[in-house]
Amino acid sequence: MYAIIEPLNYRQGAATVLSITQTSVELSRGAAVSWSLMSEDRSSLFEHGTSLLGGEEYSSWLGDDEYVMNWLAGKLNITIIEIRT
Repeated sequence: MYAIIEPLNYRQGAATVLSITQTSVELSRGAAVSWSLMSEDRSSLFEHGTSLLGGEEYSSWLGDDEYVMNWLAGKLNITIIEIRT
């Protein structure tokens, strides 16, 4: 799953794609969400990391993938234009 985002400028160019590359769920506890910020054609990787979804945010997740993407964008202070699968 990935999202087209408002451009984030880096020295090497602009990231316009936020991609969730992997999730690891520990039932009833939380999830680790691995992500990447890339160029539109995905040829350039500008940043990547892992964010932890836990507590009330995890409890509010009802299995909807878009919830995770919107949560992640909020954590990273990124504006989503469109979510794609």
